[in-house]
Amino acid sequence: LNFAVEDSTRSPYLSLLIRKKDKALADGLDHSLDWSNCGEAIDAEAWHNSTANSDLIVLDCRNTYESNLGSFYNAIPLATETFRESW
Repeated sequence: LNFAVEDSTRSPYLSLLIRKKDKALADGLDHSLDWSNCGEAIDAEAWHNSTANSDLIVLDCRNTYESNLGSFYNAIPLATETFRESW
């Protein structure tokens, strides 16, 4: 990795504007999702063991671009274009 370091008294940007946003990502939702009843977190081993169960249905809520890059074993992609379509 090659990089250069230069000492300077002037800013490297012609203009720098920083704005505070309500959301870090633009998800397109008008309200926040309620995560109070979302289930429980499980570790990787528990996830692997649960996916071995043939009765389990996994929905891949990522958009089409992300799902095309890789998939979860036996997951059903929702084929959405945006995050908002998943909810």
